Amino acid sequence: KKKKKKKSTHVVPMTTTNNNDTTTSSVGPPANATTTTTTTTHHHQTNKNAALAARIKRVMQSDEEVGKIVKTTPLVVAKALELFLTKLFKATADMALAHGARIIGPTHLKGAIQDNDEFDFLEDVVKDVPDLPPPPDPAMLAAKLLERVDEDGNPKKKEKKKKKK
Repeated sequence: KKKKKKKSTHVVPMTTTNNNDTTTSSVGPPANATTTTTTTTHHHQTNKNAALAARIKRVMQSDEEVGKIVKTTPLVVAKALELFLTKLFKATADMALAHGARIIGPTHLKGAIQDNDEFDFLEDVVKDVPDLPPPPDPAMLAAKLLERVDEDGNPKKKEKKKKKK
């Protein structure tokens, strides 16, 4: 015997905003009976974390001593990793900015790790990276940064050198 497929009711989430309040409600199928999907930043971020969680789960399961893993564990680890890296990259970017650098380098990472007690456990990782020189005088740094922008505060465009014929 063939099993009959039951018609499923598609639930489409709808979000409305009223004066900074967000409410979510569910409605039945749309009039034309097709499912409508809305992509949001939150949904995209969830997909990224889910992909990362799958990798984390594989790494966790590669250890023979690890048994079953609760489904939410890799997601929590992924979120913790995201928050940690955000904090580390922010500290590194701040270090580069304090030194007037346009590009973040390993020395800025080492400086951020040495400057922040939370990152002490990473000092062995960057021990072979050269030390960051002391930051320049703030007045000189401000003058250097002002040279890079126009009167509106936008970065100046580099002039292309004309080739001589």
